[in-house]
Amino acid sequence: MVDSIFSLELRILEMSSFDVRNAIEISQRVNISPYDCVHVAVMQHAEIGEIVSADKDFDRVPGIRRRDPKAFSAT
Repeated sequence: MVDSIFSLELRILEMSSFDVRNAIEISQRVNISPYDCVHVAVMQHAEIGEIVSADKDFDRVPGIRRRDPKAFSAT
């Protein structure tokens, strides 16, 4: 499984103080976990609109499309 993850084309994004402040604002508007809000803030800053996650809280964030990892599993 680890090899599968590292075989993907991934970008590691840094978090800025702007992202932290934006995450707090998102948290107040959407009422999801602060950790999730940091992900959303960094995504917005990088103009990324899609996340692969099993966490359905991301469904409540306008402008973010969540894709369930189960959709990518081999059948």
